[in-house]
Amino acid sequence: DRVGITVNKNAIPGEPRSMFYPSGIRLGTPAATTRGMLEADMERLAAWIGAVAERIKAFQLPDDRKARTQALSEFRSAIHTDPELARIREEVRQFCLRFPVPGTAGPA
Repeated sequence: DRVGITVNKNAIPGEPRSMFYPSGIRLGTPAATTRGMLEADMERLAAWIGAVAERIKAFQLPDDRKARTQALSEFRSAIHTDPELARIREEVRQFCLRFPVPGTAGPA
């Protein structure tokens, strides 16, 4: 969400943690294709998701509940001040302007 790509959090087989903290994501490809995105566009989205995953991989969710609250707070703060994530967010924003949501007037 920080970079403007919305995904669903999903549990994966053999989930290592609680269902409240799933480690998988699911992309709603019908939403993308309805907006006119093609294979190359989906590859671009995947590249951004990979770049974000690489950027945040150092953050690990602690098992201890108290430590988890602190870690999540630090994570939220870090992603909102990360210049690389801000750059990706702007790229995603510009990209999405080419694909307006059906039923909207498009970019203003």
